[in-house]
Amino acid sequence: GSKFGVYDELPWLEPLKCFLVNCIGKNIPVIGVCFGHQILAEALGGKVTKFDRGWGLGVHEYEILKSPNWIYDLKKSFKGYAVHQDQVIVNPPNATRIAGSSFCKNAMLAYGNIESPHAISIQSHPELSGEFVSALIKLNRNNPYPELLADIALKNINQKVDSHKITELMINAVTQGVSKGLFT
Repeated sequence: GSKFGVYDELPWLEPLKCFLVNCIGKNIPVIGVCFGHQILAEALGGKVTKFDRGWGLGVHEYEILKSPNWIYDLKKSFKGYAVHQDQVIVNPPNATRIAGSSFCKNAMLAYGNIESPHAISIQSHPELSGEFVSALIKLNRNNPYPELLADIALKNINQKVDSHKITELMINAVTQGVSKGLFT
């Protein structure tokens, strides 16, 4: 995550984009989470903006729209922790939308071959715990998170999420080529 947007004019953003483009060009496995999801999409030709419907907070459910072989352990959807206001609104040319919702259309993207992607990015936060997200929402309740939205998110924060499973599936997907000797 980041308090900055990928569209901000900061001196470290362009070098980060170049680094990601180089990784992708060399088939180095990459997983992007939240800001990482956004900067990877932007670096590869996508578009990210501040979402006009505001903040995504708490537990969100994402529908699986494409079912490549590496996502075998998830049925029709998964739940994850959302803490974001920016979103990928235009996917890069080489990205396939794997999951989304009515709030976050491009919640998970796979880059390259959908069955053996060299990069995957996700808008939600599989690396965070419910306790951490809860504390973050409480800390920022009313500034910048709208009070009512924060309260709703806190009421639902104890729902079961699929963070460990989605993390495992993404890592396995981007590293399967490594074990087959496809990456250098």
